[in-house]
Amino acid sequence: KDPGSVGPLIAALSDPNSDVRRGAADALGEIGAPGAVEPLIATLKDPDTGVRQRVVLALSQFKDPRVGVALDAALKDTDPSVRLFASRALVKIRPPSAAEVSETQQALAAAVSRGDAGMAAIEIAKGADASDPNLLREAVRNGYTDLVQLLVDRKRPANGEELLFLAAANRRLGTAKLLIPYARGSGNLDDA
Repeated sequence: KDPGSVGPLIAALSDPNSDVRRGAADALGEIGAPGAVEPLIATLKDPDTGVRQRVVLALSQFKDPRVGVALDAALKDTDPSVRLFASRALVKIRPPSAAEVSETQQALAAAVSRGDAGMAAIEIAKGADASDPNLLREAVRNGYTDLVQLLVDRKRPANGEELLFLAAANRRLGTAKLLIPYARGSGNLDDA
């Protein structure tokens, strides 16, 4: 956390080795030097996905209005993992309003109905509540295994009925991993 290392770390953001660029982004985020914000924002255009992920994480450590604008732009990154990191970072630096949560909840429901696990993950990271049992029922009914897994990973079983629902979903979807993570969907698979 030596402030004297900021200059060399900023220079390392341009190193030909992506591991060096990732490490530089991590270190700049830990140090939190205001002079690192612009170089980090510029590095959001790095060709390496891992570098862009680390830059997003580093930027989330700063309380600077430029960071929110840059993270909003990162929501349009070509890589879904960078978009997910950006949405999580935005929630950290700028908690959503009630209206935004409602909009995010509607976007989650739309993603579930389309079977879009990537977009559902982004909406959950932005604050959507994945505990609505209807979301899980719909994902199971449509056979969206990745989406079911995502929803299950966000929950814990509250009772035996919910565990039975997951066991039935395991059989219906032909997977054995739904009971490994924790879930809280309720209902009967026959209702799905």
